[in-house]
Amino acid sequence: MWFIPVSSKVEKYQKIYINKLKRYKKVDTIVFGKVKGKQNVFLIQNMFPVTEQYIEKQYTNKNKPVEITYTLQKEIEVKANKILSLVRKGYTNLVFTNILEIEEKLKYV
Repeated sequence: MWFIPVSSKVEKYQKIYINKLKRYKKVDTIVFGKVKGKQNVFLIQNMFPVTEQYIEKQYTNKNKPVEITYTLQKEIEVKANKILSLVRKGYTNLVFTNILEIEEKLKYV
């Protein structure tokens, strides 16, 4: 499975998003959306693979699972799958870590 880090530094990533948008006309590596009622940023550019054994528990707030809207979830999934597909084709500059190497190593853990 793949983890997509979330940041509350919305202003920082808005600037990055705008610069990427000007340069590439489209941005699939950064998605804005609400978590716990507040605007946050989902950083597909920082995604990484993980196996179940490394997941300690579900993300909760006041003992309730934190959820995002179905629409936001689908947007993140579509963009993450697109980026992963491009990385598999050799476009490694879309993400910050060597996710394919990590994925390969996790197969043997």
